[in-house]
Amino acid sequence: ADLPLLTGPDVDAVVSELAHAPVVLAPDQDDQGTNLMAFRPLDRMRFDYGRGSFERDLAQAGNDYALVRRPGTRQDLDTPAHLESLSWA
Repeated sequence: ADLPLLTGPDVDAVVSELAHAPVVLAPDQDDQGTNLMAFRPLDRMRFDYGRGSFERDLAQAGNDYALVRRPGTRQDLDTPAHLESLSWA
């Protein structure tokens, strides 16, 4: 789908950060969008999409959040350049 390099350990890393912060964000490779988000309680955050959503999610999270930056959580396919940047060798 949109995160071709995402692995189980990537998802585990996001979920495990919930033990340390109520909001966990995984930004895309351009730091423009949020590719993965976990939070508690369920009404803590509202979903936002599109360019600039990472900054809006940070603002919504306040000072209490954790970031996860792993190759599998960062590489999305929002533009032709993103697709071209993948090496399938």
